[in-house]
Amino acid sequence: MHRQTHIPSEPMAGFMTTTDGRTAVAVRLIYKPADPYAITATITDPAGVIQIWRIGRDLLLSGLA
Repeated sequence: MHRQTHIPSEPMAGFMTTTDGRTAVAVRLIYKPADPYAITATITDPAGVIQIWRIGRDLLLSGLA
C-alpha cells in the first residue's frame, strides 16, 4: 500500500484582494512529496469559505522575490 505524506505549514494570516476591497484570510500551505513541483494553498475567509489553489513552486518563488 502506498502511503501519501502531506507536510502542512502552520496557519498564516494575510489579505486577499476582492471586488469589495481587501479581506483578511487564513492560509495554510501543504507540500506533498508525491507532487514535488507544486504547493497546495488552502485559503479560508472570515465567512468560512475555503478555496484550494495548486501553485507551481517556481511561481511561488517568483512571487517571493
